[in-house]
Amino acid sequence: MAEQWPPTFCRNKHCSVIPPGKFTIHGLWPSNQTSLRSPKCVTKDPQLQKFTKAMISKLETQLDLSWPNLKGQSNEQFWAYEWNAHGICSSNMFNQTQYFELALNIWSRYDLFDILKQEGISPGIKVSYDITKIRNAIRKHINLNVFPQIHCVNSELLEIRLCLDQSGNTYIRCPTPGNCGNTVLWEP
Repeated sequence: MAEQWPPTFCRNKHCSVIPPGKFTIHGLWPSNQTSLRSPKCVTKDPQLQKFTKAMISKLETQLDLSWPNLKGQSNEQFWAYEWNAHGICSSNMFNQTQYFELALNIWSRYDLFDILKQEGISPGIKVSYDITKIRNAIRKHINLNVFPQIHCVNSELLEIRLCLDQSGNTYIRCPTPGNCGNTVLWEP
């Protein structure tokens, strides 16, 4: 599960809207235990590959809040891309509705912004944190066995990725630490 910090994302790209003070879903990317990259997914059922808005219509209000398209295209375009690029990789376990429900469920279980804030980690102008402090805060609140993958752009916090087992219920160690150095800049 990849959750992005919109202010960092938008500093590096043109954004139409920046949601305030929350990590938002970037994607739910099925993978194996050795890599966070999705395997090339091929399904024999072409209906599973096609994103159908009607299958998530009951979730649309929640998805608009938690999984917005920051690039200026419609949210639906982003969701379609994520399903077609990643969701179909899990189509042997989840249909499209279940995939988006699972992403919403994972996102709502733990508010990463609040977890970090409770541990004295908050965004600020030119404020940086030891990456171990960020990881330990997440581990303390979610599970001590969790090892989140943290991604940066120009040493600035961009994404926190949490790895889960196939069911999406149990948090596990991510196979790699991410691309940040020892110190992470987190700006509002």
